[in-house]
Amino acid sequence: MEYIPAKHLLHRSKTTSWFGTDHTMNLYRGCCHGCLYCDSRSACYQNPDFDRVKAKALQTQ
Repeated sequence: MEYIPAKHLLHRSKTTSWFGTDHTMNLYRGCCHGCLYCDSRSACYQNPDFDRVKAKALQTQ
């Protein structure tokens, strides 16, 4: 498993209308499913190797 540095894993949502909760977690970067409709493959996310899943790891201080 490849790990990449992350500042935060838990994020406060601006609104609860979408998921019904005020926090979300995003523990990984990338996806190996290859869905054609996935907007996360967009160039604006700057992840050229999107098919390779990487786990986010918090920086220790």
